[in-house]
Amino acid sequence: TGQFGNNKKVSHVNSKWIHELFQMNFNREGNCWNTKLGEEDEIYNLTRMQPQPYWYSNHLLMRIKYDSGQDMDFMNGNEEEYKEWNVLEGALECKEEKMVVTSIPEGDGKVALKNKKWKDFELSTTLTGNLFGSQIIYLRADDKIKNYISVSIENNVLYVREGGRELYTLNLDEFDGVEYKTVEEDEHDSRVQEMKALLRYAEDIEEAKEYKQNIDNLNKDSSDLLAQGSEKYIPDININELGKRKLKISIHDKNLNVWVDDRLAAENIEVSRLSEGMVALGSRWGGYGWSQRNLADDVYDGVFEKLTITILPDSQDKVQILYDNCFHGVEKLKNTTTNVGSQVINWFIKYL
Repeated sequence: TGQFGNNKKVSHVNSKWIHELFQMNFNREGNCWNTKLGEEDEIYNLTRMQPQPYWYSNHLLMRIKYDSGQDMDFMNGNEEEYKEWNVLEGALECKEEKMVVTSIPEGDGKVALKNKKWKDFELSTTLTGNLFGSQIIYLRADDKIKNYISVSIENNVLYVREGGRELYTLNLDEFDGVEYKTVEEDEHDSRVQEMKALLRYAEDIEEAKEYKQNIDNLNKDSSDLLAQGSEKYIPDININELGKRKLKISIHDKNLNVWVDDRLAAENIEVSRLSEGMVALGSRWGGYGWSQRNLADDVYDGVFEKLTITILPDSQDKVQILYDNCFHGVEKLKNTTTNVGSQVINWFIKYL
């Protein structure tokens, strides 16, 4: 706000006591790096970075790197897994059964499997990055990821592209059968909730009766009001809204199919890039977006869980696994046991 509170009078009093009681004050959200600008009051108007629970380690390190302009060593995670990938942009952490691809600020993260090129195969993974932002899978890509076929989920919309050309688009809310309210319905519901809040904190019976009557009138008149409008009210996606989508891609010759959450979402999409190419993973910042808490963040974590790539089998052949970062055998049992133990501890922390 440029002040020490949203109200000018409050700001004046806050400023007086902040200057009298403290030697410095973090007043605004923004960068974590502050420099001395020569103004006496600057030490009381410092900016801060506000880390969030959904940030992965490299998200924090990326913000510090670009805020401060200093080099940073990123977290690689599982070194054996990490060595199989080239980091082209951003950072990569191989964490348990996850590939966490962190973008640069206001940009992309991009990693590609080393020394492996395929034409026809199936790929499956679960995307668990936040809903607001882009998680991208590149297929048959060249070495610089300039020519490729891509399947991505961006701000809850599925895209299939070849190079920069869109081949297919699907809003996943519509795919899920979400029914949007109209603008008029949402406005009506908001007014009713406002009256209910005022009713709850009414100072006397007469005031409460007035709010109750307002609610009754709104509900009585709602049928005529709602019949007037048809424009859909589509809520903004909150930047910290968690996402989870199971994705399966099959590419064979000119045909590409996509399943989302085990349901066919894109069938027989025709592609023209037929040469072998790399498989790469990408993340992309989706913009500052909307947040009730007004958070400023320009880095995005694309999260690819249980990534497997297999050759499409002939009728008599077994599936050939080309790549797999899932736990198996003893390793899977150990991980499951650890997770169950953590869940039990968390339950006791929360409820006891």
